Amino acid sequence: MSELASELPAEVVRLLDARAVRLAAPPKSLEADEDQTWFATFPVGDLDVAIALDRLRAAIPLRRVSPVPLAPPEVVGIMRWSGTVLTVFSLAFLLGGQASRNDSSYLIVVERASGRLVAFDCAQIPLAMTRPTREIELARARSSGPLLDVPRPERVLTVIDVDKLLTSWESRRGA
Repeated sequence: MSELASELPAEVVRLLDARAVRLAAPPKSLEADEDQTWFATFPVGDLDVAIALDRLRAAIPLRRVSPVPLAPPEVVGIMRWSGTVLTVFSLAFLLGGQASRNDSSYLIVVERASGRLVAFDCAQIPLAMTRPTREIELARARSSGPLLDVPRPERVLTVIDVDKLLTSWESRRGA
């Protein structure tokens, strides 16, 4: 016990000891008590992007994609997956970057709200993560577009609304 503690009343010392124990304990996670939303996350260029995990149907190696002559640059090609022909999009190009098949090793198969499946190229297998649902709702309130920026301590997470992204692309292309 320090000299200062010996001069304090016993009641004050007990209070300070209790505070020290409480402060030394690991912080209780606020997120554990909140509703969580699951995402599949992966990098696209300099962005950390996320797609709702309940929309993800598969992550597969990038192969057997057939180029489509005269297709727009956002379209990598088409492929057959589980008996269905899918359009394979360059997610980097749709997000305003450069399409590069060389940087991509995988495809993710995603279900749109209509039930149609599409595929996007990506550089790595997505990882599952959660974010508090309230953060997603706040980001949704700030944006009406297909991209929601969700702040995190380390970097911003860009959540992609696949339906809005592709609907916007289809309206620009006249599809």
